[in-house]
Amino acid sequence: MDHKLFIGKKYNELLAIPDFLSLIGGNVPEVVDEGSENFYIVVDSKKIELIFGRETQVLKVIVFHTNPQGLFPEGLSTSMKNNDVYRLLGKPIETIPERKIPVLGLVPSCDKFPNGLQVFYSLGEKKVQEVRYALSI
Repeated sequence: MDHKLFIGKKYNELLAIPDFLSLIGGNVPEVVDEGSENFYIVVDSKKIELIFGRETQVLKVIVFHTNPQGLFPEGLSTSMKNNDVYRLLGKPIETIPERKIPVLGLVPSCDKFPNGLQVFYSLGEKKVQEVRYALSI
């Protein structure tokens, strides 16, 4: 299943796609904050979060959190460091280093690749921790 193909589609369109229905496994959208511009579908069993624009109903981001198997889309895994990722995916179009942000504290580094793919690394060890597909604007 190529999850990145879901990005940019409206929620109602996605409901007609069997692979999307399989992905969300019966989970329904939730609004975390009434003032938020987004609504979410969280699939705890698969460690996946989908973020939709509230007004547009468009899927903006799919977040793949670390799962028990340690596997992510694109052949990535939690055992890989950034150099392993570069060998697999090529050079990123942007690298954001680890940094300290007031209130949040230390924030992990991130590599951005074409087609909205983003890879986040653990603090210190720099191993793959999270993978996202994001709407390219």
